[in-house]
Amino acid sequence: MRTYKKEKKSSRPIEDKKRYFILVLKGVVVSIIISMISIFFLSLVTIVTDLYNTNTTIGNVIAIFSYNLDFYLNYIMIGITMLSIFFASLYIAKVSQRRGALLGIAIGCIYVLFSVGISTDLGQNQIFIASFLNKLLAGCFSGALGGFIGVNMS
Repeated sequence: MRTYKKEKKSSRPIEDKKRYFILVLKGVVVSIIISMISIFFLSLVTIVTDLYNTNTTIGNVIAIFSYNLDFYLNYIMIGITMLSIFFASLYIAKVSQRRGALLGIAIGCIYVLFSVGISTDLGQNQIFIASFLNKLLAGCFSGALGGFIGVNMS
């Protein structure tokens, strides 16, 4: 009678879970850094446009730009958020070379939860379910798209 050796259970799934968890955390940190740098430059632009005098022709042009910037600031902030999630997911998916969509969705969800938590804590604003779900779905979609593209990059 032939005896077979018992195969050891590998700890590979646990190692993969740890690896994916670390990759998601790195992605969230990268997206926060991208957002902070973009918000810093946006704040510099708004400060510079507010400092110019409107008595000159250049000042009038800058005043029009400043008014439009203030009018579209919410949309610009949403764009910064989505782009930071997209680029962080792209980077992490390129590093991992698999499961890019899942990593991107996780990065998007955690980033949105983090940003909503910070905004409600600082602004003392209420959270509306429709607005929250809109941000969450947009963040997940942006992260998944970045993950798809990142995995397929050479």
